[in-house]
Amino acid sequence: MSYYFPVDHFSNGQAQRMREAFASSVLLQQTLSDLCRITGSFEICNTETYTVGNSNDLPVIWSVSSNLKILPFPMPTNTTVSVAPKYPSSSGIGHIQAKTSSQTLLKEIWVGSPNSSSTGLFSYNGTIVDTDVYMNSYDVVFAPEISTDAQYEWEIAYNNNPCINDPNAVLPYFTGYGSNHITSPIDQVNIAWGNCTGTFTITCYAVNSCGDRYLGSEMIEVHGYGDPEPCDDLVISVYPNPSSSEIHANILAPPPCGPIEPPFPSGVQATIYDMQGNPQYSKNFNTSDITIENMNLNQGNYILNIQTTTGRSGQEIIVVE
Repeated sequence: MSYYFPVDHFSNGQAQRMREAFASSVLLQQTLSDLCRITGSFEICNTETYTVGNSNDLPVIWSVSSNLKILPFPMPTNTTVSVAPKYPSSSGIGHIQAKTSSQTLLKEIWVGSPNSSSTGLFSYNGTIVDTDVYMNSYDVVFAPEISTDAQYEWEIAYNNNPCINDPNAVLPYFTGYGSNHITSPIDQVNIAWGNCTGTFTITCYAVNSCGDRYLGSEMIEVHGYGDPEPCDDLVISVYPNPSSSEIHANILAPPPCGPIEPPFPSGVQATIYDMQGNPQYSKNFNTSDITIENMNLNQGNYILNIQTTTGRSGQEIIVVE
């Protein structure tokens, strides 16, 4: 241990004693060798070879976790070992160990395709995804947590919607990407539902180089404002938009459902998300005419989501300097 603040170097006497200790100890000399870590892929789908630097040719005993197996050919040596998943369906965290008489090295890897402790897509407040929405509205959708090696593959299927051939149509897409098919490390997406009515399917998979795992899907019905259903979604009027400091939102009911009547005993939850689905502002109100001040947002596009006991809705807002 260093005597000197901030404990970042040794005294001359300490350094000399360390040199003498290494010179007089075979065990310390072995530890000082290049056998210091296991190298190789952090992800294994079929067969991978792992190595250790071992210029002194120390005897090495290799072992692996229960979801892996050491291959007999080529035979393990004091520097290399070939490893494969124990079963085709093996998935999860695995370990490879190299042990000598003086030290033990351990490498953690991911085995097989991604996994998740659950399936199903859900809304930003932890509830199920609303399967009835209005065109020109926005939603935030979440997927379950997955293994750290994987990414999320999201897709919105158009289901042969007639708007596909309409040059003026805006079909549903993931905001921030401008596409209906994306791969992202983030477990949440913002969706713009576009200006076409009909049924669309959103699906999510966990993917890595070994394969994919289904996480969930939902069929979403996009309605026009003149449609009689649904009556549980809100319409919000936002002004000014764009804005540089504050915005006002007036909460209405879609026709023909009638007005939204205050008070709101459970409150009105207003949340602003960036285009990657990350919450940037959240506050509760108890009125249908709300003012959001002191947003402290950088210039750009965001999604304002309004949630009450009678419904919810989203609206894109633009923040300017």
